[in-house]
Amino acid sequence: QPANNRRSSLSDRDLLKLLQKIVHLQPSVVGLDIYRDFPVEPQYPELAQQLRQNSKLITVCKSRDATGDPVGVSPPKESPVEQLGFSDFIEDNDGILRRQILFMTPDPLSPCPAYYGFGAQVALRYLADQGIQPEFTANGDLKLKSTLFRRMQPFMGAYQSSTEGGHQMMLNFRALPNPQDIATQVSLSDVLNDRVSADLVKNRAILIGVNANSSSDFWGTPYGAGGLHKTSGIFIQAHMASQILSAVLDRRPTISPGNFWTDGLWLWGFGALGGMIVQVFRSVRYSVQSSVLACGLLISIGLVALVQGIWIPVVPAMLTFGTTAAMIGYQKLRNTQELVHLPQQSK
Repeated sequence: QPANNRRSSLSDRDLLKLLQKIVHLQPSVVGLDIYRDFPVEPQYPELAQQLRQNSKLITVCKSRDATGDPVGVSPPKESPVEQLGFSDFIEDNDGILRRQILFMTPDPLSPCPAYYGFGAQVALRYLADQGIQPEFTANGDLKLKSTLFRRMQPFMGAYQSSTEGGHQMMLNFRALPNPQDIATQVSLSDVLNDRVSADLVKNRAILIGVNANSSSDFWGTPYGAGGLHKTSGIFIQAHMASQILSAVLDRRPTISPGNFWTDGLWLWGFGALGGMIVQVFRSVRYSVQSSVLACGLLISIGLVALVQGIWIPVVPAMLTFGTTAAMIGYQKLRNTQELVHLPQQSK
């Protein structure tokens, strides 16, 4: 293909120089999050060798999608299958990205034969340097060392029927002022001009990607979903890789939503609590004060649970609490009015 028709933001010459500079600084793994669905130009055999033989280099492709992208994007022609990661994301109905696909069986008709997601592949290659290899349970869940990454099931949390499509899990974004703060950033010119210290690269996971506003690779996240508040795909991949590494190495909890029965019991319990408060307290003032305290307790429990990796439905519980309290309160008011207007019996 002519260079001006290629779907890459880096020329072969610049990419070769970039990889040579980075590899010299001895990273643990390098993830190239830039599509290269074309062969290397013949005058750069060193680049083809890097893509073909550098086991620390992970490249990217995209699976076909019957609705969003029926074609997909092929991987670099020189990259072996075991060095590939797919870039596929799943948005929720509100346009927010909250889930991560760890791995999936490749579609035989897709140009992307990758088994693992790009962020997951980067993390796995980093962990392999530390002697940690992936295992799979009888249920097909991924296990790394003693950390188990459970597959999301239908009727789990807020996802009642939309968990199809690979091994999905909730994405536990880092609590940062900005999603781009996930890692130190350096420009292409900084690397090419030797303005990056070896300590910043050695034994670390390095991601190479595009963050230009002209790129279409921007996504809505819990950080923001409108206009300039969207997050570039390279930083989302960094959060995905970081989640896996932190769960295995630092025991940071992953987010696990409840199932249909536990969530139902939780909602029923707070609904019953709302009815009890209105039923027990005769004073409207005490009922309101107790309800406010109960809602504050609910929010606190939700936050503490989320820090521990447990996602419980806070807003639905508050709605159930308020609805039940309002219904019981209305019924008490009607009963009181009926008693007040009850005619006195003659003696």
